[in-house]
Amino acid sequence: MRKFILQCLLFFLVVLVLFIGIGLLPKRGSSNDYLYGIALKHHLIDSIRQPKIILAGGSNVAFGFDSREIADSLQMPVVNLSIHAGLGLDYMLNELEHVVKPDDIVFLSPEYFLSPAGEWGLKKMATDFYPGAKAYFSWDPVAQLEYYLKYNQRTLRAYLSGDIRQDKDSIYCRDAFDPATGDVIIHLNKAAHKELKEIGTVPYRSWDDGIAAINKFGDFAKVHHVRVFYLFPTCTATMFQLNEQAFDHLASDVRKKLKIAILNKPDDFVYSDSLYFDTGYHLTKSGRQLRTEKMISVVRSTPALASLGRKTAISALTAPGK
Repeated sequence: MRKFILQCLLFFLVVLVLFIGIGLLPKRGSSNDYLYGIALKHHLIDSIRQPKIILAGGSNVAFGFDSREIADSLQMPVVNLSIHAGLGLDYMLNELEHVVKPDDIVFLSPEYFLSPAGEWGLKKMATDFYPGAKAYFSWDPVAQLEYYLKYNQRTLRAYLSGDIRQDKDSIYCRDAFDPATGDVIIHLNKAAHKELKEIGTVPYRSWDDGIAAINKFGDFAKVHHVRVFYLFPTCTATMFQLNEQAFDHLASDVRKKLKIAILNKPDDFVYSDSLYFDTGYHLTKSGRQLRTEKMISVVRSTPALASLGRKTAISALTAPGK
């Protein structure tokens, strides 16, 4: 019995040393990761002292707007806080609660049926680049153990195969973002992929948990004098047609149950597949321009936001020769 116990202890010791050793191997692309953008965006938002516009959602927002044009048109600083849908809706809303200030305006545009929980691995990786992200989700020891095991497995496989460096041609890197706004801009002058990912069917499911989470954030925002508005996301025409029934059903749920103002219709930001870069949510330069112009138009036609951009109009009327 004693020999058996000693053998078990020796086995666990070997496994422990192995995993520690794997953890010390070179990390694949860790210094040039797309999630580094979280730190950049928080540095940017912390530097703005005046009321601002915050764009929030997944990568459909990160890739989807020209924040410089929005800022120029609406006369307010704009921060694109969005980065990846996989972080989950709860993470995004908790993040917003930590950064919003009185008189800020939030435009929230999550992907369809976005999971409130998100992916543990992505949330854990977010903390590697921005430690403050630990406050945006609850610790889950079981999920952490699973993540650690899978991460070490991938690291060992990559190391043994000699593939420990990130693809230098990937747009998903720390240089993807406009440091003045947080927009993804690295792809704007690149050719779109011939085949798009994530344009298949999305089965309908109840999104009551997501709606409830947004309503809770809406209550928080109201108490803190922050205005929040909901925007249906962008997607390709093919994706929209394939899922029109499910999206219409979701839109009906949102209209009935969401307590914050909804500014657009589901098809307002739907464009030809040729205007998307690599997935059914990521717009090209031309597509981004169309969505930005449409959003500005929607905002200007919203009575609660009528004062935005008024400074520009007044300046034009009082300029010499007018």
